[in-house]
Amino acid sequence: MSSLRHRVLIALLLLVLPVSAFAALQDGKVLVGNITGTASSIDAKKVRKPLSTGMLFSPAEGYHIETSPASSAELILSNGSTLIVSPESLIEVKTFRQVASPAIAEGSYQKFEKEPSPSVTEIEVKRGKVVGEVRKLSPLSSYVIKTPVGMARIRGTVFTVGFVRNANGTVSMSIACVRGSVEGVVYDANTGPVTVAPGKELDVTTKDPGDAVGANTSVVGSTGGGGGTSAGGNTPPDNTSAASPVALIELGDLNSAELTELAGILQSSGVPAEIIKAVRDQASLAPPPPPPGEKAPVTVIENAPPKQENGSTVLPPTPAMNTSNGGGGSAIADRIAQTLQRLVEQEVTNPPDNPTPTM
Repeated sequence: MSSLRHRVLIALLLLVLPVSAFAALQDGKVLVGNITGTASSIDAKKVRKPLSTGMLFSPAEGYHIETSPASSAELILSNGSTLIVSPESLIEVKTFRQVASPAIAEGSYQKFEKEPSPSVTEIEVKRGKVVGEVRKLSPLSSYVIKTPVGMARIRGTVFTVGFVRNANGTVSMSIACVRGSVEGVVYDANTGPVTVAPGKELDVTTKDPGDAVGANTSVVGSTGGGGGTSAGGNTPPDNTSAASPVALIELGDLNSAELTELAGILQSSGVPAEIIKAVRDQASLAPPPPPPGEKAPVTVIENAPPKQENGSTVLPPTPAMNTSNGGGGSAIADRIAQTLQRLVEQEVTNPPDNPTPTM
């Protein structure tokens, strides 16, 4: 069965599948790797606990992870992917489910050359930035990193996603693809998917949506903060003027300094050495940073007022989460997970003659 046929089946079945559960689709596991400084977990009941190396979350859905200044946390998922939570960041595991497989063994997640079984992953960056490394995904898998104003669809292999509220009433999102394949979507501008090629970064600045206003304090016990760091890690200018109604979407190159910094971040994780070396090699070929006070050349994709809703320029909030399962997963992710399970069962019953290789 071809990858295209899988996608068509998923699209069609999403429209007709009833909400039901499938036994073989299990909760994914998240193992805490290296910790720098201090970080915390906040469970679905909003109970905060210190984060420490070796902690295992299963189910992980509904958990928030928050890092303090000068701190970071490595999360290792049972599908073989790694997510490094940068300083002063707050993320939530919305959905992480995986088809059962005997290959999924604790302590071996980062040793996979490709994910051991299809999975559905949805992480939201509520504040700050994540650096991710994803192994070859099954054509049936879905891996999404969301923010309040947009999302990144990940096919691999090294990427970053950041979100920040600026002092002037705007918000910024960045989606960078270091290696592999990434697509970006911006909600308010109805823009996307935009292909973010290796070595490129998608930067978005737009009006603060209603649900982002309280993003820093939406979790009981959250330390807040994060308003002084941009999605790309730079301090935004002190600008208290009225918020611009313009959604600015730009695509530019990652420079050598940014890639070198990313290689250093990956160096402190359990990501294989050959991947880190490839990022360093890429840095040596990338353009240099622009001179102080200047901006690197970019391609402007959108520079227009956000789409209006009922005469208002307030952006629509992130789609409501369905918490009926107690884990905080979205209704859309639930449907994808159910569809994934049915397709996998069909594959087991009627295996293709020439299976589609993973990416």
